[in-house]
Amino acid sequence: MGSYENGDTSTFQNWGTLDMTKGKGTFEGYGKHTFEDGSTTLARLQGTVEPGPKGLPLYKGTGEYIKGTGRFEGITGSMTYTGKGITPYSKEKGLWGDVYYDVSSTYTLPSK
Repeated sequence: MGSYENGDTSTFQNWGTLDMTKGKGTFEGYGKHTFEDGSTTLARLQGTVEPGPKGLPLYKGTGEYIKGTGRFEGITGSMTYTGKGITPYSKEKGLWGDVYYDVSSTYTLPSK
């Protein structure tokens, strides 16, 4: 879940590919945020991952907004982010584990 300075919240989906050896490497993919009003943002992401404390991953990367819907229609802009794993991989869940991201983004929307 994402939370924003203006009080908005969103759900977050992330998908892509990782090229890793011994827990260290690069990734590229996409991140989609869906807001309570149904509006979405889609960004192309890239970055690095490496082992951190307790073997949990540390992420660092950049992104570029490539699409928006609803109130984000026509979005352009970029972001930087860091992330850290807070729960380990689980075969039962089939997940990489939970990750906390700290994101700074700048974007513009077309005039209405």
